[in-house]
Amino acid sequence: MTFINNLKKNRLYSLLVVILYFAIAILTLTRGIIIGADSKTYLNSSIFRSPVYPIFLQLSKLISVQFFYQFVIIFQLLLGFYGVTRFSSFLKAQFKLNKYLAFLMIFILLTPYFIAPYIANRIMTEPFAYPIFLLTITYLFQGILTKNLKKLIISFFLLALLALTRTQFLFMYPLLVAILLYLYCYKIFNKREMIKISFLSIIILSSAFMAEKCYNYIVFGKFISVPFTGIQLAGNLLYVSSSQDSIFLSDATERRLFIKMTSAAEKGGAALNTFHPLGKESFINHYKKSMNSIYWEIIYNTIQNEYQLQKQPDLWINIDKTTLSIWKNLISHKSEAIFRLYIENIYFGLGGMVGFWGNLSILLYLIYLFFKGNHKNETIFLLFAMSCHLLNTAFVALVEPVTSRYIFYTEILLFVVTSSILISFIEHSDLSKPNV
Repeated sequence: MTFINNLKKNRLYSLLVVILYFAIAILTLTRGIIIGADSKTYLNSSIFRSPVYPIFLQLSKLISVQFFYQFVIIFQLLLGFYGVTRFSSFLKAQFKLNKYLAFLMIFILLTPYFIAPYIANRIMTEPFAYPIFLLTITYLFQGILTKNLKKLIISFFLLALLALTRTQFLFMYPLLVAILLYLYCYKIFNKREMIKISFLSIIILSSAFMAEKCYNYIVFGKFISVPFTGIQLAGNLLYVSSSQDSIFLSDATERRLFIKMTSAAEKGGAALNTFHPLGKESFINHYKKSMNSIYWEIIYNTIQNEYQLQKQPDLWINIDKTTLSIWKNLISHKSEAIFRLYIENIYFGLGGMVGFWGNLSILLYLIYLFFKGNHKNETIFLLFAMSCHLLNTAFVALVEPVTSRYIFYTEILLFVVTSSILISFIEHSDLSKPNV
């Protein structure tokens, strides 16, 4: 109700927002649907995909068969508008931004919709994950600042939904633990409320893992988690390995498959030992191109040939089981190479020397301020946004090259939070006053 009242009071601001939304809607609908390489796996509800988005697509087909893609685009766009509006309204109120600056924040938050990757047009998880991510943060901090248990609990449900949409967002689980410790140590809530919050957070967030298994049991008859962990972990391992590393594998089948995969990677120029530092191609470009080949051509094709008579669910279960076993047996022998690759992945993902050391230095300084006793909202918000971005980057780097597709969520969050704090400081300090 407060949100609707604010729109009525700020008619010009509301009009500008409506015009912006209308323009983006026209551009989005004109552009039409974008089918990417991964889209078919969501449309076919593949077992290695998290359940929320495939369920949405199946429900959309039931609701609108003839105009299925149009319905998907409109729903994804409306969900994005809602998430952005709620989050920007929160920023506006929290940092006392004037309506024009608040409009600028909305414009920035909406950039993934009218600038590549055009997320509302895609059959991918991004158009669901992005607004749910913004809503999770909105409810989380509204719950903390107003000591509203209901909003805090809603944020737990949204985070569980987020994890069931993209497992990438499991990076927020340790961050939530840190927030709960902060609430307990600094007595933001009383002891009884903290017991209730802690209990509900554990139940709700752990239920996401059970919900995933239940979904796979209902749809595929397999009470298992999404069988995709092994192939993701094995990617970096294969990139830094050679066929000689097969001596560390005791299982004959795994050893044979590993030799086939590493030989294929070396032959196709998709292994680290095929990268030439003096060549025209940069290391990070070689790594990005190689990983796509390793996942979908080398690992998948090699193990598919081994289990070619199996149906898709069983095939992916065996791919996951085999790759996870190979990773477990080789990780101790290749840990140094994988760790070096991991750090380089984060380094380039954050923008090289300036981005890496700049982000790390700011994070350490914010932690220093926090433990020194600076618990101002601005410090906590910036610490949260910075932690989000670095944890997200670090989590992605475990299994994938760090690209904008995976980190645009937290990049935009960090930018709008930093900008809002900086603008708020200038607007409400002597810097904004004219000289006499």
